[in-house]
Amino acid sequence: MKRIEGEELLWRYAAGERNFRSADLRCANLSCASLIGIDLRNANLDRVNLKLTDLEGAKFQRATLEGANLDGADLNGADFEDASLREANLNNTDLRNTNFAGSDTTNATFVGCRFHDPEDRGPKRWREWYGIDC
Repeated sequence: MKRIEGEELLWRYAAGERNFRSADLRCANLSCASLIGIDLRNANLDRVNLKLTDLEGAKFQRATLEGANLDGADLNGADFEDASLREANLNNTDLRNTNFAGSDTTNATFVGCRFHDPEDRGPKRWREWYGIDC
């Protein structure tokens, strides 16, 4: 896993790069950035700051985001399949069309989030499927 500093990722993203699979971004500050469609599969994002970041369509499959701060982030269409989100802050996030299948959300917080279940079954289904209480 290659260590990448937050500033380097932002520079490379601005230059057109989207593939940051298996990157080590522990504790990076990426708050308030626009990272639409970024590929962070298998990345280490423990304790990363993604507050108010636009992550629409981002790929987080099998990534670790333990203790990450995603407060207010736009996660519309993001994929967290099999990701670890233990103790992550997902308060006030946009979770429309977001996939959490197989993810670990133990002690993660989901207060004030916005979401839409494609089958229009709302919060009850989210609680049943993912243990998320929005």
